[in-house]
Amino acid sequence: MSSQGRRGVGPGTRERILEAAAAELAEDGLAVGRVAARAGVSRQSVHYHFGGSAGLRAALADRGHELPEAPAAETRLRVIEAAIRVMSRPDASDSFDAIAEEAGVTRGALYHHFGDRRTLLIAVAQRLTPLDAIAAEFGASEGRSDRDRLLGLARVYERELTVRGELIRGLLARARTDPMLAQVLATEIIGRVGQLLFPWIEARIDAGALQPVHPALILQMLIMPIALKVIGAPLFEAIRETGLPLAADHLDAWVDLALLGLAADGSGRDPA
Repeated sequence: MSSQGRRGVGPGTRERILEAAAAELAEDGLAVGRVAARAGVSRQSVHYHFGGSAGLRAALADRGHELPEAPAAETRLRVIEAAIRVMSRPDASDSFDAIAEEAGVTRGALYHHFGDRRTLLIAVAQRLTPLDAIAAEFGASEGRSDRDRLLGLARVYERELTVRGELIRGLLARARTDPMLAQVLATEIIGRVGQLLFPWIEARIDAGALQPVHPALILQMLIMPIALKVIGAPLFEAIRETGLPLAADHLDAWVDLALLGLAADGSGRDPA
């Protein structure tokens, strides 16, 4: 047996885990993974000695530690972030038990805050959506030309998706076999961005600035290269290495081309 294995089952391991759990409790709750890392043991060792976060809490209570309830908003956020981590791992179970374990809360607490899986998935999608940043940019760009507004939106969208790239790729990979997750992601991320931008696009169509096509087509024309760049990062890196240009790497030129194709009078001029 390795030294790490002996550390995981030795007589001092239980005490070391409890000390780590007490320190973790004082700082940021009782997530098993963080307790294990602090104690220098595996997660399996924590389960071997305590059976998970519930057992840790009971043992700490027996030692006289106070276990205050975390504020509801803090607990809810911790569960959402735990769900994002769990669902971004290939082939990991995203059951309520697995997410509760990751978050360091009981299964009952998870049900208390979210009720069912769909409600939790909506909260996850809302945590990842770039809607707030897009709304802020859209408000700040009011009164500018169509080109400036579209270019600003494209840049914000690229920035926000790039930051979330790994998480989004993980969730989309899971969504291929999870219809509920796919529907929630489409509604909460893509759908809400559309709800924000469609009225403006429709107004520009009515004003004769853009061709009379469905606003979704215009929005897709703008953001699809960016989404593909982020979602298919390894492939697009390989394409870039061949020397071929990518639309998402040249957003100014891409927006100009989009406006040229969308111009209602065929001139490609930006009338506003």
